Amino acid sequence: MPCALRNGLSFCEVDGQLIFLDVDNDRYFQLSEPLRHSFLCYMARKDACATHAACLIEHGILVESSADSDHGQDPIFEHPSNSAIELTRSRTGASFDLLLEVFAIVCWTKLQLKTKGLKSILLSLNQVREESTQRNAPAENDPIGISGLLKAASVFREARIFVPVETRCLLDSIAIVKFLARRHFHANIVIGVTGDPFSAHCWAQIHDMVLNDTVGNVRSFTPIRVI
Repeated sequence: MPCALRNGLSFCEVDGQLIFLDVDNDRYFQLSEPLRHSFLCYMARKDACATHAACLIEHGILVESSADSDHGQDPIFEHPSNSAIELTRSRTGASFDLLLEVFAIVCWTKLQLKTKGLKSILLSLNQVREESTQRNAPAENDPIGISGLLKAASVFREARIFVPVETRCLLDSIAIVKFLARRHFHANIVIGVTGDPFSAHCWAQIHDMVLNDTVGNVRSFTPIRVI
């Protein structure tokens, strides 16, 4: 029987380490040495390693799958080459209505992060994003679309300064994705990690453009999941 990585689980190799992100259980982890050996052997030979696959299934790393199973593939990651922060040189100005909108989005997102699991939050975010961006979606790769995207991202960042909530990468990335979805822009959240020492970070991105961070900073992290 073919196998696949369990839904909600993703991994990357960084600094010689295998790091896993389990969205279902809100945690990062590494495998024990025997499991790491089994996983590397399985990844190298796939279905030729039935013993290793069975061990990984037993520990909840892999699941049995059929050819037509849908295991929720992540969007394709594009290496960032520019940043909305670095491209936007002048203030755009945020009206009082926009300030209130950003305030509400940030506060509601903070409440969700305190009361719900990451899986539930991301599923809800994906539904909102899909519903909003299906209608009259602007083309982010044409000049008008890029201009509108840069302006919207700039307005969010300017309004965010006035929200009395501490900035956090996950909170602010979810919030800006919601804000942009209301304007029919489909942004992804990229989660990245470092290995030695371990740290995690996330940012919002459309194609190769980072929306709420600098290119230099996000390039220091290895992507582990794109949402």
